[in-house]
Parts: sequence; C-alpha cells; structure tokens
Amino acid sequence: MRNWIIGAAAAIAVVAAPSVAAAQATGFVDLSYVNSNLEQGATDIDIDTVAVGGSVAFDMQGVGLQLDARVGNADADGGDIDFWNLGGPI
Repeated sequence: MRNWIIGAAAAIAVVAAPSVAAAQATGFVDLSYVNSNLEQGATDIDIDTVAVGGSVAFDMQGVGLQLDARVGNADADGGDIDFWNLGGPI
C-alpha cells in the first residue's frame, strides 16, 4: 500500500508542478481509518480500512483545475483489497 501512496503523491506533484509556479495552489490531505464488524449467525467478520487522499486546486491560464486522489487498503479477515481513485473537475 505504501507504493500506491507514494505513486499517487508523485503523480499529483508532477501534474501540479508546472501550474503551481504560475498560480497559487490550494488543497488538502486526509487520512482515514475505519473498523467494521459484521456478526450474523455464526459469521463474524472484522474489516479494517485505511485510506489516504487529497485534493489540489489551481488556476491554469484562466481555467480552474482540481485533482482528487485516494488510495487505500481494506483487510477483511485475511482477504486484502487495495483500492484507488483519481479524478477531478475542470
């Protein structure tokens, strides 16, 4: 998961770098952790989810641009799921 986080941060930095020199950028980074438990009959499943995400917005020669990214991992009693999202409005 660490490779996904580093890759997402590098991708945002590469895309944003040329515009940041010409305009003021603003954004945020967030970190989340969720612990869920499903108990139904004999089934008992624990799900731990960790994610990091962020957004950066700037003006690129008169056009407003925003980039959003999120990467994370969900561990459900031995099952492991990596997820990611990259997008943003113009």
